[in-house]
Amino acid sequence: MIFQGVDVSGSFDITGSFVTAKGAAFPTASSSVQGDMFFHTTLDTMYVFTTSGSWTPIGDITSSTPSSPAATNPNIEYLVAAGGGGGGSNSNSGGGGAGGYLSSSIDNVTSGSTFTITVGAGGSVSGNTNGGNGNVSSIAGSTITTISTVAGGGGSKQGGTAGAGGSGGGGAYDTSGAAGTAGQGFAGGNGVSSGDYPGGGGGGASEAGNTDGNGAGGDGKASKITGTSVTRAGGGSGGVSTGASATSPGDGGGGVGARGNTAVAEAGDANTGGGGGGGGADNYGKAGGSGVVILSYPTGSGTGTGGTKTSRSDGHFVHTFKESGTFALGGVGEFPAANAESFNILTWSGDNSNDRDITGLGFKPDWVWIKRRNSSEPHAIYDSVRGVNKQLSSDSNIEQATNAGSYLGMSSFDTDGFNVGNNGGTNRSGNTYVGWCWKAGGTAASNTNGDITSTVSANQAAGFSIVKYTGNSSYGQTVGHGLSSAPELVIIKNMDNARNWRTYAEPLGAAKYINLDEDGASGTYGSFNSTAPTSTVFSTTNSDADRATNYNGDNYIAYCFHSVSGYQKIGSYTGTNSSNTINVGFKPKFLLIKGNTSSTNWVMVDNQRDNADEWLYANAADGTYDDSNTYTAFTANGFTVDNSASYVNSSGVTYIYLAISE
Repeated sequence: MIFQGVDVSGSFDITGSFVTAKGAAFPTASSSVQGDMFFHTTLDTMYVFTTSGSWTPIGDITSSTPSSPAATNPNIEYLVAAGGGGGGSNSNSGGGGAGGYLSSSIDNVTSGSTFTITVGAGGSVSGNTNGGNGNVSSIAGSTITTISTVAGGGGSKQGGTAGAGGSGGGGAYDTSGAAGTAGQGFAGGNGVSSGDYPGGGGGGASEAGNTDGNGAGGDGKASKITGTSVTRAGGGSGGVSTGASATSPGDGGGGVGARGNTAVAEAGDANTGGGGGGGGADNYGKAGGSGVVILSYPTGSGTGTGGTKTSRSDGHFVHTFKESGTFALGGVGEFPAANAESFNILTWSGDNSNDRDITGLGFKPDWVWIKRRNSSEPHAIYDSVRGVNKQLSSDSNIEQATNAGSYLGMSSFDTDGFNVGNNGGTNRSGNTYVGWCWKAGGTAASNTNGDITSTVSANQAAGFSIVKYTGNSSYGQTVGHGLSSAPELVIIKNMDNARNWRTYAEPLGAAKYINLDEDGASGTYGSFNSTAPTSTVFSTTNSDADRATNYNGDNYIAYCFHSVSGYQKIGSYTGTNSSNTINVGFKPKFLLIKGNTSSTNWVMVDNQRDNADEWLYANAADGTYDDSNTYTAFTANGFTVDNSASYVNSSGVTYIYLAISE
């Protein structure tokens, strides 16, 4: 029995003989990949093709048994805040108490541990009632004692009863405040039945509400667990008579109480555990703010998944849970990507400025893909390797355009976002936009792996790189991509000529390509020379008629991706024409889907535009498609596709996807 081209992972035992390729001359380097074995009959020696690009005698190769990523059982800092209480309704009601607040550490956490994270919602307000209590936030796991915070107490309506809680709700002008929980918060303040008749302020994490009789909410607590000092769990302030000065909410997300029938109350801030403001004469109180759970640990002691993952300047990873989920701790390097610092999404409304800063990204991007959402307009794609104001459009095969003068496209990549100009694709008044943003490796560097020297900006931890190279028209040429693993998705565009966006997707096989700018099926033209990418290079072809990946003198840009556990997944699924759930191991923030048949668009969804319910098409200039049906939705571990959505779930069709974690 003869097997050829077999990849083996792990180890195997052989009984009998094992036959390798042999001969008096080595195979060419261009036809060899890392790990190939060859017996040289003249030299009477067995060789292996190594990462150095040469045939090396097996005796000169040092082998070792791979080990699991190291772990040192870190102490994990935590901050847990429950949902704040809602403000009471009716005349001069009490402010909501803050959610219970706890911060300490879980010591000696073993690699492989998982925690169930619960983030409590804020207390609701409905009609002429006492404010509702908030909801509990907690950390639970089989190896720890559950850490749970008490929900914030609701504020009292006129003649009602304030709720006890993590921090107590404030009384109405004619009632008393409620108790807090020792170690988690303080009591709500009493109302005052004279003067401006203020309702009592809700208690906060560091002080009681209404301590001086003016309806103020109690202040919360400050923490630097994320790397920046932030105050959370402030109490909502009480409602007050018309004409009086508004009462002051507690620092840390508390909501402002109403002023009679003049100014309405405000809700507690989301993900702070702040209490809601109390109601006034003719309006209701407002809901408490939702809670939050934050975990932090040294980067040298492990890596984890779950929540929004960032890094601190002192060498800690931080996981912020703004909704319930799961935290999993792995070994050092097992889950390397800090998702919030590798990919993010911004939305904005155009204003015709030719010098508009779009901020709030959290990092300096290297690839920004912009789409006008409300009407038809070509996609606007920019990257730091090609340079500012140099635009490509995924919905068209046209060459790169350079924007200038009165209609700049994207003029700079900034520390917290980017700068756009008065261009229809980036900042025209009356239009709404979305920008999907990736961080590569900053300034690009020369990469001599492969036959063609490339210029590469790579984020190895996130499995993403930007590659620029110049074609030479030689057959089967390889190009270095700068990643640590073989890319599973490679998108290539000829910058100088109108040619399709040739795309390699590992689930379709090395002999296949599919065009990003079209809705067609995959083809077998050979743009990738029927050779899958390796850990160092991807392949091109030299068709003069095609010119899509390697024509002499033409310049190319390539965007390369591979899966990263807990952060990014390139995969495929088969359509069922019935409700279909795809598990990727995390809750996505962004999803790109394409069916391997004709007339299926490249569907783009994200969590910034109605939680995956609004579609944009990478291959079309169309605005948002949304007919109010939920064809796609994100789940805690992946996504679902609906039975009636042919673009993403036709029976028997293979769909490829790129999913990126929130």
